[in-house]
Amino acid sequence: MNPTYVSNHFKEMFGKSPILLHREIKIEKAKSLLKIQEMNITEISTSLGFNDIQTFTRLFKKYTGISPSQYKGLFNKNF
Repeated sequence: MNPTYVSNHFKEMFGKSPILLHREIKIEKAKSLLKIQEMNITEISTSLGFNDIQTFTRLFKKYTGISPSQYKGLFNKNF
């Protein structure tokens, strides 16, 4: 099957591209990991498959409007 065909069909079915859906899932997972405070931001970034923390931070901020450290701070006043 042609990758473009599959991507277009996926988008018709789910309303977004596979890449966009994958990014949204990663950001939701990051949000849940940031809430539990057991991992630092670098560990979360690496565990989610980001090659560098800058890419993770930029993408997180794009989807949430705040940085990962600001988000983490919402749940830990001692941070």
